[in-house]
Formats: sequence, structure tokens, C-alpha cells
Amino acid sequence: MVQLEYNEQVAAYDWVIAQTAYPDIMATVKQAWGDDYAMMQADYTLRVFDVSTGAAAAGGTKPSSFIGLAFHVFNGVKVYYGYDKAYGFKVIGATGSGDCPIAPSGKGLFVEYPSGNQEWKDYDAIVYSGNYYIGANDPNRSGPRLSGYNSCW
Repeated sequence: MVQLEYNEQVAAYDWVIAQTAYPDIMATVKQAWGDDYAMMQADYTLRVFDVSTGAAAAGGTKPSSFIGLAFHVFNGVKVYYGYDKAYGFKVIGATGSGDCPIAPSGKGLFVEYPSGNQEWKDYDAIVYSGNYYIGANDPNRSGPRLSGYNSCW
């Protein structure tokens, strides 16, 4: 079973579709978006996951145990989310307080999706929501705290 997810550049809006085969997913997406399908491709990051393992379809394995993201934000940690702990992104840096005007908290979290696309997210909304996790044995958990950025522009 696979899950298709769209993440808008700034305001993370997720729409999830579950299907059993990639062609079926694409047909469902095209039907749902109609004439806006080409625009959707330009505006959203398309990621396909294997729901049974939570790993990116390209490969990888899902950790067997998780801890909350709060107080465990390090460069390179892989972040999982939701009840099923689906893989979402890798943390690659952050801004200081007040240095990210596009984030409501003023703090930005710089992330990279499996597709290689990168975006800024609101640090507080992600880290303190209680909905995001890292693998308890993530090797980057003991690495450098975060790469600092002066701005999220």
C-alpha cells in the first residue's frame, strides 16, 4: 500500500491518498485535480511512501522505536509523523528566534524531503506539536545540534 502526500511550500497542507499501485494513484490524483493537475505539479512536492514500512519508496527502513522530536533536533535526524510514523523529512538546519518572518513563531526549521526538495517550516509548529518523532537510535541524534542560518529567505 502506498500513500501520496502533497506539501505546500510554506503552509504544510497534507492530502493523503492510499492505493495499491502507482498508476492507480496517478489516475486518482489527475481525476481529483482535473485541469489544475499541471499547476499542482509545479506548486507541490510529490512524495510516495510505502505505508507498510513507513520508508520512502526508494528504499530505507523504519526504526522500531521512536522518541518525540522536542529536545532532539539535530542536523541530519530523520523525522517521522502521525500515528503510523510515516517518514517525512530530514532536518538540515534552523534560524534563531525572530530570524524567519515567514514562520508564525519567528523561528525556521530547514528540512529536506526524500525528493531532494528543501523548504522552511515553522520551528515551534513542528518541534512542539507532539506529532513528530525521530528514531530512538538515529545516529545523528548525538551529532551537532543544528546548523544556524541568519534568515529563512
